[in-house]
Amino acid sequence: GNTAFTEITAAQDAEVFVDGMRATPSSNTVTDVIPGITLELKTTGPDTLTVGAKPDKAAMVETMKGFTEAYNTLNGLMKDLNSGDLRGEGITGGIESSLRSKFFSSTADAQGVNHSSLDFGLTFDKYGTLSLDDSKFTDIVDGDFLSMIDFFTAEGGFSEQLSDTVELYTNTDGLLHSRKKGFDSRVNSIDSQKERLEFRLEMKEDQYKKEFTQLDSMMAQLNVTSQQLSQQL
Repeated sequence: GNTAFTEITAAQDAEVFVDGMRATPSSNTVTDVIPGITLELKTTGPDTLTVGAKPDKAAMVETMKGFTEAYNTLNGLMKDLNSGDLRGEGITGGIESSLRSKFFSSTADAQGVNHSSLDFGLTFDKYGTLSLDDSKFTDIVDGDFLSMIDFFTAEGGFSEQLSDTVELYTNTDGLLHSRKKGFDSRVNSIDSQKERLEFRLEMKEDQYKKEFTQLDSMMAQLNVTSQQLSQQL
């Protein structure tokens, strides 16, 4: 015959807090709270989850190589400008010197140990070309990963120093903008002088035309007088 059941406790969604954020999954298998992590809820109460991330060395090498290529492209452009249109201006040499100094300057890590970017596999050849020693860099990723990350990303670290140097030249009140404004002012001044000179030349041309017209008229009159004199004699 029919069997009757009595509900003792109504089914409920699970409830989990991760870093203070509440989630109510319908299953004890939670996949959408921490990206890339699956949680299995087995009991109630607090617990600690420790996640260790393995660095993607190949991706980090490619990122660093992309950085060296960007620097070399900029450096090549400055060399071309310095030997061409901006020869003698000195600003390209100033940019190169300011940027290069950041690669050689030392910064203390969290343990107080001083490092420069050259300690992490970056190097310059005699032509000023920047490159990455892949082997040295990956050895550091394997052995002293945290020091390397701290050097490049910490407040006041290499990346911030390099960014500050670039902004010194490129922001709206930077040296490049100021130099451009100076050149624009000089061009406007030259244009103004040119307009004044052209006006003066036009006025002088009009004056000469009037004087030559007057001279031509006087020469014609003198010619008539000369002919009359000749006839009378």
